[in-house]
Amino acid sequence: MSNVVIGVIGAFVGGWVAGYVFNVADPISGFNLTTFVVAFVGAVVVLFASKMLRIG
Repeated sequence: MSNVVIGVIGAFVGGWVAGYVFNVADPISGFNLTTFVVAFVGAVVVLFASKMLRIG
């Protein structure tokens, strides 16, 4: 269950990073390939970081 919560948080982090750092126009604009990739990469990065830090 904690992996799901951390993954959702990672999806939001991915959207924020894509929007502000990489200047992606509207990274959270419904369901399309761009938003899927942004959410997936964000979730993977945050899940990896949480496992490295042993959170969850």
